Amino acid sequence: MRFQHLLSWFMLIVFGMGAFHRPQAVRADELHPAPSRQVSAYELILAMNTLRVSYGLPALIEDPIVNAVAQSTAATMAANNMSWHIGDVRGRLAAAGYGNGATVWATENFAVSSGGKGIDEIMAYWADACHDQGGTVIIPHLPNPNCEPAVLIATGRADAVEMIQHGNYEHLEYYRYLNCGYRLPLVGGTDKMYSNVPVGLYRTYAQLLDDDDFTYENWCRAVRAGRTFLSGGPLIHLNVNGARIGDTLQLPRGGGTLEVEATAESIFPLHNLEIVQQGHIVATTEDAKGARRLHLKTSLKVDRHTWLAARCGRPDAGALHHHDEWQRGMFAHTSPIYVAVGGEWWLFDQDAAQYMLTLIQGGLDYIRQSAPHHPLGAVTHHHGQDDHLAYLERPFHEAQVAIQRRALHG
Repeated sequence: MRFQHLLSWFMLIVFGMGAFHRPQAVRADELHPAPSRQVSAYELILAMNTLRVSYGLPALIEDPIVNAVAQSTAATMAANNMSWHIGDVRGRLAAAGYGNGATVWATENFAVSSGGKGIDEIMAYWADACHDQGGTVIIPHLPNPNCEPAVLIATGRADAVEMIQHGNYEHLEYYRYLNCGYRLPLVGGTDKMYSNVPVGLYRTYAQLLDDDDFTYENWCRAVRAGRTFLSGGPLIHLNVNGARIGDTLQLPRGGGTLEVEATAESIFPLHNLEIVQQGHIVATTEDAKGARRLHLKTSLKVDRHTWLAARCGRPDAGALHHHDEWQRGMFAHTSPIYVAVGGEWWLFDQDAAQYMLTLIQGGLDYIRQSAPHHPLGAVTHHHGQDDHLAYLERPFHEAQVAIQRRALHG
């Protein structure tokens, strides 16, 4: 078994709906947003709280300290012409007195103006262009920005996904897509936006076939095949009935017993090693003091299609963290081993499918109702089609049809 890692690789960076080929320039006063009624911040908060209360949840409240920190953040970004997170939002809120000394849990996000240039391209077409050139399409920062990734996954345009942060949200979103039957190799990336982030903080290990030369092409092929694990420190291995990471293990109708073995090794203390089956922890071993090596062996009975993965350093309050700007966790996670029972591997989850359809519809609504657009005939787009909106919407409709077809099959 031979694992090699490469820190530079062909990654399709897709941070949202942006420009791929620049259209002919027009004056700002020639731009008109899609028709929509102005909605006030008060109305948005009222709508959100009405929905929360209807589900038995407490209403959200505005806090003057949080508002002041948010305003200070915006001012700092504007003064320094920044378009990225300042970081340490929890520390800044605590320093301002929020929480009265208790641990503060917070995240931040912000909107960056498109400058009135409109949407000229979407990620699906970037992915198509990448594939046309023989490239490998990686969705970075899964699930964010949480809209177009659902289109890429549903239409088969994504070759792998990157988990950039060590949180329950990132894990659950990844498991959601796997449970809906999408084979998604897992990779890591540094996202070096600050000087205190070392290159390779999060990285991808891909296993080459025994007779493969160590070349960039073979490494990318291994990534696409799912023979990968993501690491923020540890090395992790998984074997199920002799099948290796990325393999599909075939069982007869009725299923059988799986012999599962996982190992994790690290220069950092390891406190847990877990086997995850369809998003649930089904086996674990722990060391409260922290060990350099953990080993887990277990037997699992299965009677239907499923997937298994191994992870160490679960995303909880006790996880160890690096000293980068985001305090990312020291963990490792394998891509799945797929287990097919009595036929071709297949999974479908109705709730996950509906979630994807909701995201996709949100993208369509944004294109139609909120995004600025050039007046018809004011610019020439590179695709040469008369109906630019139809061009933008087409991959979203393809994704809707693909999910609906899976629902009929499932």
